Amino acid sequence: MDISIGKLIPLLFWTILVSSQSDKNQSPLSSYEVLFSWKELDYQFPSPEIRDEYLNSRKFLRPNNIITGVKVYGSRLFVTVPRWKEGVPSTLNYLNYNGTFGDTQGSLLIPYPNWEMNELGNCNSLQYIQSMEIDQFGRMWIVDVGRVNIFSPSPDNRCPPKLLLVDLAKDEIIKRYEFPDNVVSHQTNFLNDIVVACKEKDKCWAYITDAKDAKLVVYNLEENRSWFVHHKTMMADPGATVIPILDGNYTFNVNIDGIALSPLDSNFDRVYYCPLSSYHLYSVSTSVLHEAVNGVSLGDSQVVSHGRTFSQSDGLAMDSQGFLFYGLLANNSIVYFNTTSGRVDDNSEVLLVQNDVDLQWVDTFAFDNQGYLYMTTNRMQRYSTGTFDFSEVNFRVARVFIGSKSYMFSKEDKVVPPPTEPTSSSGEITMNPTNLDENAPDKPVLVGLDKDNEKYKHSGETEQEIDNNQLGTGNDHENHHHDHQPTYDSKSSAPKTNEHVPVVIFLTVLMFSPGL
Repeated sequence: MDISIGKLIPLLFWTILVSSQSDKNQSPLSSYEVLFSWKELDYQFPSPEIRDEYLNSRKFLRPNNIITGVKVYGSRLFVTVPRWKEGVPSTLNYLNYNGTFGDTQGSLLIPYPNWEMNELGNCNSLQYIQSMEIDQFGRMWIVDVGRVNIFSPSPDNRCPPKLLLVDLAKDEIIKRYEFPDNVVSHQTNFLNDIVVACKEKDKCWAYITDAKDAKLVVYNLEENRSWFVHHKTMMADPGATVIPILDGNYTFNVNIDGIALSPLDSNFDRVYYCPLSSYHLYSVSTSVLHEAVNGVSLGDSQVVSHGRTFSQSDGLAMDSQGFLFYGLLANNSIVYFNTTSGRVDDNSEVLLVQNDVDLQWVDTFAFDNQGYLYMTTNRMQRYSTGTFDFSEVNFRVARVFIGSKSYMFSKEDKVVPPPTEPTSSSGEITMNPTNLDENAPDKPVLVGLDKDNEKYKHSGETEQEIDNNQLGTGNDHENHHHDHQPTYDSKSSAPKTNEHVPVVIFLTVLMFSPGL
């Protein structure tokens, strides 16, 4: 058989083209976009002189500043910088954002609503904001821990924990509530995350996690009162305190952290939660929480377990369709499951996006109600061990198109996305974003992850005492970083490679072999 080089080249080109298109169609992941990124955080100070004064007086210590919370409203993207250690000038901030894609690196954080309201030591101002929520009436619910420098040897407990409601149209505080000490401890609390259920403007309930004292705090706006409940599932699991992230094992002893609320169409009937140091998701009926007395311990029959997760998770987010989103810290990824299916079995997460560089430690989520889910990633494991490399990007705000609004809206409320097509910032070959309601199975199966993979086994680890004063420790930190990571095959945890390359090589060898 005589085949000329001229005939061989088109054949090889066609084979490579087919293999490339096949991979593109088989990829299980959605596209995501990095909108903002920082190597180190900085602020829009009133003047260069004031910035220098903050630096010289140690009121601004850049390595102690890390982004956690995020929310989106109109043309502003709000982010929080927790005052875990000294040197955080402003704890609640925003960025101007027009809703279009474009990675803006090193943008200056603008204190919200102003510098005066972020004054450290003034208990009438914002002291330490971990998280906030924005309801469907344009009000921001701000959770102020009150305590500052809580990860230092001597926390400052002079200011009480409080909840503030701000009218975002006017940037005015319209409600201020100080938590009683018998509900939220003024000496030990770590109020972490919040969800809000408003059936009417004045008929609202807020649910807040306390990651230090292992409480679920309930606030009734109409009655202007609060109380808390607790249960053993809100405690850190001693067998889940070690999180393997890339080449390091990091220890975190953190109680109830992430929280989500079933959507409007289900009458906001269940609160979902998870300790950060846990492999499980739990839920409790809101009717049980509404009727509880302060300090009550929930009965085991009142708490539902939704099965084992692949990894520990931080923040949770529920959309209007009933899909619950959360990060897998050990896999640098985001997954979801359909809560309307019940989810009582393991292996029910569906992988949405994954990247070992951009998605290290997915922290908090937000919705813009135009179809996008936002998230912060902050390499928290490096903050906890003091191993940030500030020559590379450490903090990011990214988004992925999911085609639905937040849990505060009905699934019948259709989204109108902005006229920009999302593209993958990581350079990966990924499928176009899709509406999960149309594509997700009722009983999802785990995609792209392998719980038996040696990389994520926890063999050899010993159980240890729960110590929530210690944020985390780690060892064996990664030494190499890559600009782009490959996608993952839908049935394997190994990086996805072009499975048709061996075919191309085989054809090439075959056609050049003697006798052809």
